[in-house]
Amino acid sequence: MSLSDGKQIPIQIISYYDDIKDFNFDPSKKQIQFTMPFNWNITRLEDQKQIMVHQEVSIPKGSSLASQSYTGAINGTDATKNLMVDPSNSTKNVVHFMLPKPAIIQIAEEVNNNGQAAAAAEGLMEFSLTPSTNASSSSMHEMTNMAGM
Repeated sequence: MSLSDGKQIPIQIISYYDDIKDFNFDPSKKQIQFTMPFNWNITRLEDQKQIMVHQEVSIPKGSSLASQSYTGAINGTDATKNLMVDPSNSTKNVVHFMLPKPAIIQIAEEVNNNGQAAAAAEGLMEFSLTPSTNASSSSMHEMTNMAGM
């Protein structure tokens, strides 16, 4: 990915659900954007016993996109509470979008009800990730400590 000053930042995205498409970067917001195919049919989601959307975004430490916390959205719906940052790697932060079934259904209801018919009809889950100045996303270290592990 290339920033406005011409510097390259190697970003890696791993999807555990489907193929990533349409990777974009908005340098004015420092925002990473990408999509993946997704069927927003709520009946299908409710009938499926288990569903989890998990994406990993690796951002090099020391880059202008590195942060201790991030904000995230799915199809314009705030998903920051479903982000976890793993800072344990010495060279990169790994940001996890972790969407369990209830969160997916909630977003699907918003996508289907809030005039996002184009996204639903195209069958796309649209992700955005932005470095934050707030400590809004949880770190994996904090999550481990809260779980008592």
